[in-house]
Amino acid sequence: MWQLLYSCARNQVLRSVRPTGAFRLVSSVPRKAKCASCGYMLQNADPGKPGYTKYSFEDNKRQKPQIRNHSIPQEKEQAILEELRSMMGNLPVKSSELRAKKGDEKPMCLRCYDAVHHNVYNPDEHVTVAVEEAMSEIPSNAKIVHVISALDFPLGASAKVLQNRDPSKIYYVISKLDLFFNRDQYINSEGTRYFAQVLQRLVGADPTKVRCVTARNRWGVRDLYSWLPQGNLYFIGETNSGKSRLIESLCRYHEYVKREEIQSTPGVSNWPGFTRDFMKYVLPKRDTTLIDTVGFAPPQEGIFKYMLSEHIPALPSLKKPPTQEPNGHRLQSLSVKTAKYYSGDKVFSIGGYFYLRPPCDCALRIFPGMSGKQFNQHSIEKAIHTSLNRERSVASNFSVNKLAVQHLERHVIPIFYGTVDLVFRDIGFLTIAPTGKPKIDELFELWVPKGVDVVVREPIFRYIYPRTMPKDPDAPRLSKYRKVPEDKLIYTKIFPVSEHKTKAELLEEFDPDGSIRRHFESVESQDSYRNPGWVQPEL
Repeated sequence: MWQLLYSCARNQVLRSVRPTGAFRLVSSVPRKAKCASCGYMLQNADPGKPGYTKYSFEDNKRQKPQIRNHSIPQEKEQAILEELRSMMGNLPVKSSELRAKKGDEKPMCLRCYDAVHHNVYNPDEHVTVAVEEAMSEIPSNAKIVHVISALDFPLGASAKVLQNRDPSKIYYVISKLDLFFNRDQYINSEGTRYFAQVLQRLVGADPTKVRCVTARNRWGVRDLYSWLPQGNLYFIGETNSGKSRLIESLCRYHEYVKREEIQSTPGVSNWPGFTRDFMKYVLPKRDTTLIDTVGFAPPQEGIFKYMLSEHIPALPSLKKPPTQEPNGHRLQSLSVKTAKYYSGDKVFSIGGYFYLRPPCDCALRIFPGMSGKQFNQHSIEKAIHTSLNRERSVASNFSVNKLAVQHLERHVIPIFYGTVDLVFRDIGFLTIAPTGKPKIDELFELWVPKGVDVVVREPIFRYIYPRTMPKDPDAPRLSKYRKVPEDKLIYTKIFPVSEHKTKAELLEEFDPDGSIRRHFESVESQDSYRNPGWVQPEL
């Protein structure tokens, strides 16, 4: 009974003091203050220029925001609250006061505030730069932390980072490993050495300077904090690679282990192109400064040129991520109703990001490592027509705008054996496995919007997860994890082709003497297949 009386009395008093028209008096910020999210210098003179804010500027220290109540005097409100506290114990501070204080601690420009709190996104205001431009702003002898997302690995890596720089001063951090593992003990395990081996081969990285983390769950952050050197550390990476979140996690860990409060930490968002200037975060007791930099992107903006803004926050995430358990990354049937075998004309898509045309009489099993809705179309021509018209019944299929289908380019995938991943920059990956008796009469075709980079790789699951051991005790013993082979490529680029060439002409062009098909027919496993015709992508 006393609990009921307490609740009723508390609610009655809080209703009596709740503001009917409360508003926040905009507080002042110091001159030359920067946006806590993007790093741009704040200004309140021109709404059309970067850094615009509604804060006022004062030379003195900024004041705390004030909440004014129009229903009762502030003195009476305070007296009632004090009386209630004395009768029933301490009461929490009103949520409106907490919001005002929190908002005042980290002033933002209007662009960042609208994006964070109202999901307002204007691509023209979220500018990305080319990797060359991003690197030109960093001293040539600087220590660099290159953050690379595991979701579209290795497309987030760039060999240009190493140009005219000492490889021993470049540290590689593979982020977002929670998209592949559900327990932290697998971070930096034997399986994740795969990333170091691939980076060494593709971009010339020092394999001893590669670590894996999950900043969202802070898996591996403690080891990374101890591993990184002291001094100025420049964090670089593609937009949405997770570098700002990683810096935020390192700052929080520093606060915990050194008992030292950090005055500010990066603003974190799934929107691309948030950081627009260098942002420095000083860790005094470690003698280290973490420097967040502008994220780089392909020269033609890649997929962000075509994205519908409401689908951008879902790009770096998966509804059902794979895991290291055998059932956690098992291939699955398509989620769309379709005939078992493709006709040779029908195309498959997820979100409209691409259109995959399997050969005739091919059945598919997949693992979707990307967000978006699966759908089929009877032909590429029908797919273009449907996307341009977008009737209400199919509009939800698309995560991209109509410009994407207007700029589709035709490619072919080199002949492969077994299972491969199609990796799309800034989007994710799609694992495909043709089923049935292996034979090569046609090539797989892939239609993607201009400027969207794609590579094909042997499945990442084969290398980062423990392999299934043979049950036969007399079978040869195998290592728990596969190593990246030195005698064959496991990554390849895809090849642009003319829209007018027939399927027979394409097969003749890429295997003129039939040697690739003969090798394909002679092997019995993907391990034995040497991937002839594959060409290493340039990153």
